[in-house]
Amino acid sequence: MSPFRKKLFIALIGLVCSPCLSYAVEDGFYATLGLGAGRISGKPDRNDFLDAGLAATGTFDEGKRFTPMIEFSVGYQANLSERFTFGTEAGYKFVHENKMRGSLPGTIDDGDIKQELDIFDLLLVGNFHIDEKIAFFVKGGMAFVVNKLAVASDFSTNVAGLTLGTFATPSAFSPEAAMGFSYAVSRNLQLLVTASHVFGEPFKLNEAVVPGVTLLTVGIKFSL
Repeated sequence: MSPFRKKLFIALIGLVCSPCLSYAVEDGFYATLGLGAGRISGKPDRNDFLDAGLAATGTFDEGKRFTPMIEFSVGYQANLSERFTFGTEAGYKFVHENKMRGSLPGTIDDGDIKQELDIFDLLLVGNFHIDEKIAFFVKGGMAFVVNKLAVASDFSTNVAGLTLGTFATPSAFSPEAAMGFSYAVSRNLQLLVTASHVFGEPFKLNEAVVPGVTLLTVGIKFSL
């Protein structure tokens, strides 16, 4: 290969690779937005009915397996090395209404419990950049969870600590962990796929508690 052709070949390689290299993560602030589904933990069984003083043969439908949710966050990231970035972010997640239905044998009782979750979290974030576009990330921290419960129709007995027409908002701090992948579309925009879990107590039929929830989301990350 002649010197001219060799230089031309090197120049073409540089031209092809330069857009990829321009996607390298820079220190600074970012914002994320995601949509997905949440799975609230806990499923009442015979023992729950007995503990609540209900007939052991009663039925209870925990509602949809997954309910819609939305999340957004803001954070700051800094490069530790060529492949590692570290940051912290604050976010909000809303798990949409899940309606649970129960019925008692030999009675006309047939009632609904509506449940929604507000989650405010503060997380540490670590990213490992597999290449210029793809990165694997993990998150960990604490979340403040508000469980919004309401008895929407007939229940003549105490269910989840509530009676007809009442509502409760038990809340608690809970650990949270997440992992996922990102794909850089441009220098400032990334696509995200995330699985996360907020730890909590299983749903209880006769007590208002803060449950655990598993979240699956897809979203975008915009670096400022």
